[in-house]
Parts: sequence; structure tokens; C-alpha cells
Amino acid sequence: MQQARKLANGFRYRYQPRKGPFDTDIGSKLPESYRKFFAEWKSTDRKPVHYVNKEGRFKLNEHGRVVPVINMPILDKETKEQHLGIWGGEAVVEGYRLPAHRYETVVPEYWVPRLLDQIVYSEILDKYLNVAVTQRTVDLINEHYGFDKYLLSTPACDLNSLLACKIKKKLLVALYDKTLYPDDPTKQETIYNKYKQYLENYSRDDLEWYGLSLPEAQEKCVALEREAMERSKVPLKVTFRKELLEELKQFKLDGKLDAPDEKKESFIKKFNPFAKVD
Repeated sequence: MQQARKLANGFRYRYQPRKGPFDTDIGSKLPESYRKFFAEWKSTDRKPVHYVNKEGRFKLNEHGRVVPVINMPILDKETKEQHLGIWGGEAVVEGYRLPAHRYETVVPEYWVPRLLDQIVYSEILDKYLNVAVTQRTVDLINEHYGFDKYLLSTPACDLNSLLACKIKKKLLVALYDKTLYPDDPTKQETIYNKYKQYLENYSRDDLEWYGLSLPEAQEKCVALEREAMERSKVPLKVTFRKELLEELKQFKLDGKLDAPDEKKESFIKKFNPFAKVD
């Protein structure tokens, strides 16, 4: 009986915490700047897009009873295509179609947003961009009175697109380095003063890591480590030359480095057939 209990305790399920993106060997080396962007992108609560967020804590149901208000977010399915366009926070929704009667089989279904091929204008970059957007994206751009203002004032979690985050990074870098409109200083100052308030929460190091996915950030971290190792490598001849110079300098200070003996030189010259005869 005791042996059976020991076996049961041995096979008992033990909880193991799930490793996060920064618990791995490479993830632990990622800088704080990328962790800040990752928290804005993945850990911040998103605004409801596919459902209506109900306010309050309690409500009356159809029977007149007081029931708690439950806001259950609809989980979307992340796809590669959503990172190739700017969908305004929309995504593919996975669910089930309600049966017409109780004997009908429940069928899984995907709801895909309708995409539009539109051209948007960036005032900071002074470029026209052809991107795949949704009608919600067009409405949000109109609400913010411009494409640049929409990207700069929207957090990464609500953009929900790596393409949008990368364009936002270019806008912030252009503002930070003042590389916009290099041939027109007057317009450069006007556009900079219009959007400079969006630089308050970012440093130059933050912008270097902004808009990168986790694999891209890991590759960049590995590349930076490799470059640092290459710069730290010194050829052996340089090391040996430095050590020899240090030894000669020390011998000279200690007086161990004597002047050459003239007798020895004259003795060696006797056996040198190429020596000049005085």
C-alpha cells in the first residue's frame, strides 16, 4: 500500500510555469528598450473592435433580474497577412456558425475583414504609400485628420500590425533626427513643431528597437553581440608587439638593457665577408 502511494505521488502532476519570451537565453539579453515596445504591443489591453464594451457592473436581464455585466473579448486569430497591411486593429475572427435547428451540425467559420487597396499620404515622409487597409482604417485616419497623426497617436497594441509599427518608427526617427524636408528648412520646422509632442515618451535607443518582432529583435541582438566580439578581437602580433615594448621599457628603467659591446662587434666583423674594411 505504501509503495502504491509513493508511485501515485511520483506520477502526480506538478505545475511548471510557462516560459515567457524573455526567459530564454537570447530573450534574457534583449535590452529594456525592446521590452518597453513589447509591453506596448502584447501586454497592453486593446480597444474593443469586434464587440461592444458594456459599461457598469450590473444590468437587468430580459426577466428583470439583476445580473453582473461580463465583457468577454472576442479573440482574433493572428495571421501573416495582417502584418502586411494596416487593418485598423481588425483581424480574422475564428468561431462557430449558429445552427438553424438543433439537429444541424455546428460548423466552424472564419470572419475575414474586407480589404481595400488604398493610397495614403505621409506628411512627415512626404511620400505616398500603397497599402491594404480596411474601412475602419480609413475612418480612423479621417478621425485623426491625417495618416501620420493616426499612427503616432495610436499605441502598437491597437495598430496590431508590424507594417504600421515600422512606418511609425520611420516617422519618429525622422522627427527625432530632423531628416524631414532637408531642402526646405521652413517647412521642416513647421512639420516638426506640429508632431514633436509624440517624441516625449521615446528615446533614440527606444526607436532603434521599435517595431521589431520577437525573432527580428533576437537576430539583431545576436548580430550586435557578434559585432562586439569582432571588435574586441586583437591580432596576436599586436599583442606580442605591445608586450615586447613593455618589456624593453621595463629593462631600460631597471638598467638591464646595456649598450652593445664594441669588442664583440669587431670580433663578429672578422668573420663577416661582406663587412667593410677600414
